[in-house]
Amino acid sequence: MSNLTVISRKTALVFFAACALVLGVATTAADTPPVEVQAAFVQYGNANYGGADTITLQGSFAHSGEAIVLLGTAGDASVVALSDSMLVAICPEGFCPTGDYLLTVQTAYGEGTYPLTLGAVGPAGPQGPEGPQGPAGDPATDTSAATECDLDEVLLGNGSCLSILDLVCLVDAKTVFVTSTESKGNLGGLAGADAECNARADAAGLSGHYKAWLSDSSASPSSRFVPSNCPYYRVDGVMVATDWDDLTDGTLAASIDLDENGVSHARSGWGSSELVWTNTATDGTAIGTGTGATCDDWTLSNNTSGSKGGILDQSNSDWSYSPIFTAYCSDKKRLYCIQQ
Repeated sequence: MSNLTVISRKTALVFFAACALVLGVATTAADTPPVEVQAAFVQYGNANYGGADTITLQGSFAHSGEAIVLLGTAGDASVVALSDSMLVAICPEGFCPTGDYLLTVQTAYGEGTYPLTLGAVGPAGPQGPEGPQGPAGDPATDTSAATECDLDEVLLGNGSCLSILDLVCLVDAKTVFVTSTESKGNLGGLAGADAECNARADAAGLSGHYKAWLSDSSASPSSRFVPSNCPYYRVDGVMVATDWDDLTDGTLAASIDLDENGVSHARSGWGSSELVWTNTATDGTAIGTGTGATCDDWTLSNNTSGSKGGILDQSNSDWSYSPIFTAYCSDKKRLYCIQQ
């Protein structure tokens, strides 16, 4: 493993790749390591995370919705954004002092360890010679006089500024869909429901790890999901919510009626609307915890117990829980699947 140096910066980022440094590859027996950090950069005073210092890692992160980042003796770095190719973590206690560290990244599928050096900002270099004057620009399209970007923004080639959060969300936006398949209440617990979501995603060629929007007697989306600061989209690119807070505020920007293949399952007429197993309120908490609300933690398929759910072609509060929802555990219903 080679020693790594990340140059600390207090000025605006110019290009994402310009501040990324190549890292050593974690030792693993697999051809493609489940955890592999390829590049990293540190941003001081990241306004998107309360002014804390953050570490952004690029590479490959096979995960189940959770990851741990250790910065040597400095302690745990809190993970705030996670995808298959990018990880953002707040430095221990909110700041990253210069020095040598041993960076460790752990997920449920593997671990990588890398020597890492955080260096101080170097002195400004001398000003170069003045270049020749360019041709006159078109006032309608000229961006040469673009305003300077803020510290939490990136200057793009067209002269506009893009926030670091928006840059991260270009690769970390989440996908949501309703399953093309229908299942009785004996889903095999929450783990079985999650497995069905991932099986549907894999079959459709969707990347990432998914969990079912489903609650049992001990867990719910509010306790087992990784909240995202990035938008949630249907497979057709239509935005459902701007972030986790928007997803759980009671209403959606668009209904989740498309399955993993982009096929709509919305029906005409209120009475024929498709019902979805959820037992979950719009804020992600469980509606009920007993056998009659969870099909005995999603293990029953009889016609004497039942559960609560939502209507997939609705974007009001009925999308997750509708008072008119009536279904026995023997009925076949779909699942909402949310990328983590």
